[in-house]
Amino acid sequence: MKLYEKYVYFPKNVRKYGILICGGLDMNILFFLHPKSSVTYLTMGNSLRQGIEKMRASGYTEIPVIDKEGNYAAYFTVAPGGFDGDIVMRGRGAVSATIEELSKKPDATQKEAETVTALSLAREALARGVVFLPVDLYKSDATAFLPENGKIRLPFAALGGLGEGAAQKIVEARADGEFFSIEELRERAKLNKSVIEILSQSGALKNLSETNQYTFF
Repeated sequence: MKLYEKYVYFPKNVRKYGILICGGLDMNILFFLHPKSSVTYLTMGNSLRQGIEKMRASGYTEIPVIDKEGNYAAYFTVAPGGFDGDIVMRGRGAVSATIEELSKKPDATQKEAETVTALSLAREALARGVVFLPVDLYKSDATAFLPENGKIRLPFAALGGLGEGAAQKIVEARADGEFFSIEELRERAKLNKSVIEILSQSGALKNLSETNQYTFF
């Protein structure tokens, strides 16, 4: 028995006791207990759009999900670990091929295991007709997947190799106005060369020139 299991009591029925606000990947470390009426949560009957809209309204990155009996069932997140936007944008075939490849590895890392989980969710979404929009320099959030005209816009952090810190810097820098070149983006957001390359490969910088300098003939 793990240490926290000895001292933490998890009420089974949140309809009676309230909702658990938990932390950690497995949602198994109790921080505190709130009355159900004061906590943001989802039910199994909520749609993906409703989940995202409630996430945006609350400002949370994870929300507990309860089943029809009032029991904790899972958690909904707009920033899943292991999600790779580059693979998802190549379509369901690429997603399935990656899942199959990683699933066969006997010594898969934790990151690879998270990728399989996240891509499995993405494959299910694609199969159900969900359309993912590519990362956009002005429309994407740092970490949240945003609804846009019935589709879902990928965040900067969904790009493999682009961390949350760099994603936040981009969002903060663009609040000061439009970028007129890749050079200006790099300087204002304080991005390194590798992040610029990731953004460029994703197509997010296709409308930017390399520098602000112009040649007149």
